[in-house]
Amino acid sequence: MILAHSTQVRSVTARKQRGFALIQVMVAILIMTILSGLGARKFVDRINDAAAESTGRYLFTVRAAVVKALSDYDAAFTQTDTSSAPPGTYPTPPAWAVFSGGSKTVSVKDLKDSDLLPDSFPDTPPIGRSAHVRILRTGTCPGSSCRVEAYVFTCWPMNKFVAAGPVNNATCPAPPAGSDFDINLVGGATQATEGYGGSNALDAANIRGPLFNVTAASLGIPAGSQGHVVVLASLNDSMFSQFVRQGDTRHIFLKDNLTVSKVVTAEEGVNLPTNAVRGQVCTSEGTYGTSTRGALSVCSGGRWFELNDHMVLSTQALANNATITPPTCGANMQAFAYASLMNADVTMTGTDIAISGAISGGITGSGNVSSSGAVSVSGTFNGTTTSNPSSSIRVTQGVSIVSNKVVITPASASARALVTQGCRYL
Repeated sequence: MILAHSTQVRSVTARKQRGFALIQVMVAILIMTILSGLGARKFVDRINDAAAESTGRYLFTVRAAVVKALSDYDAAFTQTDTSSAPPGTYPTPPAWAVFSGGSKTVSVKDLKDSDLLPDSFPDTPPIGRSAHVRILRTGTCPGSSCRVEAYVFTCWPMNKFVAAGPVNNATCPAPPAGSDFDINLVGGATQATEGYGGSNALDAANIRGPLFNVTAASLGIPAGSQGHVVVLASLNDSMFSQFVRQGDTRHIFLKDNLTVSKVVTAEEGVNLPTNAVRGQVCTSEGTYGTSTRGALSVCSGGRWFELNDHMVLSTQALANNATITPPTCGANMQAFAYASLMNADVTMTGTDIAISGAISGGITGSGNVSSSGAVSVSGTFNGTTTSNPSSSIRVTQGVSIVSNKVVITPASASARALVTQGCRYL
C-alpha cells in the first residue's frame, strides 16, 4: 500500500511538471513573437528613416544643379538682352530657361538633358514619387528689382505610398486620394536639406522653411495636398550678389584700382569726373581726367594740362551775307565762330590801289602831270611796264562776323570766307 501510494504521488507530480513546462513554452513563444514584431517594426522604421534622409539629400543635390543653372544662365532668367554681345560671351541657355511670365516648372529630366545632372543620377527620389523645380521671377526684369529663385519639391506628399508601374519624372500628376503624409518622413527629409528645406506639413496652403515662406499654389502644388518637402534654390542666399557678372544690370562701385589686360570698350562713353584744376599738381603720370571746366585733361610732368580749350565742330566756305547757325554747347561752354578770307574778289579802283616802285614803258594818251608828281591819265593805256622787287599792290578786302552773318568788305560775288565753328570752355 505504501509503495502504491508513493507511485501515485510521483505520477501526479510528473503530470503537474509536464503541464507547467508547456505553459512556459507558450509564454516563451509569445514573448519571442512580441520581440520579433518589435524588432521587425524597428527595422522597418530604420528603412523608412533612411529613405526619408535619402530623399532630402536627393532634393539637395537637385538644388545644387538648379543653382548652377541660375548662375550660368542668369542673363536668360533675368531677361537681359545679350544680342549685341560678341558670340560666345554668354553660354547658350536651354529652351526651358527662356520663358515669359513669372514662373516655369522644370523636371529632373530637363536638368539631366542639359548636363546639369549626370546620366547616372536617379530619375526619382526614394519617397515622394518625383522631384520638380518651380522657377519664380518677380520684379522688373531686367533691372535692380528683378529677383529669380527656384524651389525643388516632391511631387507627392511624404508617405510610404509607392507609385505603381514606371514613373514619368517629367510630369507631376495629382497624388492619389487618401495618401496622407507621414510627419516622421517629412522631418527626416527636411533635416537632410541642411537648412534649405521646408514643408507644408502644418499648413497645406503655405510652405515654410528657415529661409522662405511661399504659398503652395505658387509652386503648383494642388490645394489641400499636405506634407510636401520643398528646398530653396537661390543665388540671393549666397555670395553671388557680391560678384560682378556678365550682363550685370547693377551699378558697380569699386574702391580701388581696376586693371584690365586688354582694351576697355564703352558703348555710351567714358566718364572721368576728376574735377582737376589746370596746372595743379598730379601724382599719376599719364592719367586722363577732366578739369573743373569739363575739359579732357592729362597728368603730364606732375601737372594737370587741358588737352583742348576749343573744340572745333565744323568748317565751311560761306559767301557774303551767309547766315551762321551757332552750335549747341554744354554747361561751362560757349559757342564760337571764326572767319578768314578764303579767296578774294576785288575790283581795284581809287584808293584801293597802291603802287610802289619804278614803272617804265610807253604811255600814250592825254593827261597832265601835277606839280606834286601825281599822274592822271585819261584815254587809252598802251605799252609795257616793269617793276622791281620792291613793287607791291595792296588789296583792302576783309571779312568779319556780325550778328551771325558773314560780312565781306568790300562785298563781291566770288569772294568766300572760311568759317570755323565750335565750343570753347569758359
